Amino acid sequence: MLQSLTNPDILKSVLAKHRIRPDKSLGQNFLICEEVMQSLLIALSDSPKHVTELGPGIGTLTQALIASGYRVRAIEKDDDFISIIPTVLPKNLRGNLELIHGDLKVEEWPWPDTDASPDSASGQTFSLVGNIPYNLSGFIIRRLTKLQTTPYSAVFLMQKEVVDRLLATENNMSLLGLSIGLWGGATLLLRVPPSCFIPQPTVQSSLVLLRPNPSRLPVEKREEIIAKAKPFFQAKRKQIGTTMKRAYNKTEEEIQAITTKLALAPTARPENLTVQQWIRFCEEL
Repeated sequence: MLQSLTNPDILKSVLAKHRIRPDKSLGQNFLICEEVMQSLLIALSDSPKHVTELGPGIGTLTQALIASGYRVRAIEKDDDFISIIPTVLPKNLRGNLELIHGDLKVEEWPWPDTDASPDSASGQTFSLVGNIPYNLSGFIIRRLTKLQTTPYSAVFLMQKEVVDRLLATENNMSLLGLSIGLWGGATLLLRVPPSCFIPQPTVQSSLVLLRPNPSRLPVEKREEIIAKAKPFFQAKRKQIGTTMKRAYNKTEEEIQAITTKLALAPTARPENLTVQQWIRFCEEL
């Protein structure tokens, strides 16, 4: 019988049994909200049945995914969690787990499941999930957008401020938001308060769905745009005309010609441009 780790009493008993004290510096905040779990499963409902989980921790998401019929490749660094995760699964379901002991920050672990067959509807082989700590957020997103084998979707539980950057709403573009906008799109699924975790973090979280755009530019072209845009976001308080002059040695006449051609104000700032404007702008640079 499956004892759900979203139940605070069950979670606490497992942690106590294995003498685990969550390390806040590593973002070890354990999910205890069933609503978040159900929202994640609904978001994955039309995806392939192979999932790569990044940093499964004690196995809360792993448990729910496998119980819902997914085959999970889980990549975990912590030695204690590696030994605990199989024990929170019924023996008859443990064959649906592939546990990889590795550090996401250091090594290029294989996110795609090469043994998976393409989904008949989407042609994709896997999706990504994870309860992502703040210090890994940028790394995870940038690696996602550069994968040669693109996932059908990614559902991440992340710090609210990071998700807000991914959503890239009007006049709120960021370099991270641009990388996702060039790759695909982000949809906010759920706001998640600190009370949904043990121990409670000091920040708000959000559940976000990321989907690739089938007609996206090739990865090399997207990375070229990111590289050209980077100096602007490094000086995000500066007007684009100022950065064009300082970073690209453009004259006043050249700045005026480019901004006029693209119907941009030289006084605009990086956050004011849309994804499509950034594509055209970087072509002119």
